[in-house]
Amino acid sequence: MLIVAADLRDHPRTTVTEIAKRTGLAQSQVSNCVARLRSAEAVTTEPDPRDGRRTLLSPAAEPSARVKAVQEAPVGPALAAATSDPETVLALLEKLNRLVR
Repeated sequence: MLIVAADLRDHPRTTVTEIAKRTGLAQSQVSNCVARLRSAEAVTTEPDPRDGRRTLLSPAAEPSARVKAVQEAPVGPALAAATSDPETVLALLEKLNRLVR
């Protein structure tokens, strides 16, 4: 999901086939991820004006309520339950987030 979402962010107005080629994921995997992203209202679709058989995918202009809830959810309680050193884990997650972007 994250790979597909990141590819969509970096390549708006793209297709499932193009995402599969860029990411190396199977087209069926990309299709399933896109379906889940659409149900979460994180992706918009439009017909390709050059080829009506194709559908262009883009990230939603605004985060959906579901995405906002995930973004705003505090991570501290989950980290505290999962580790004895939540501050270090949080710092590592923040570093990973910067590197991924």
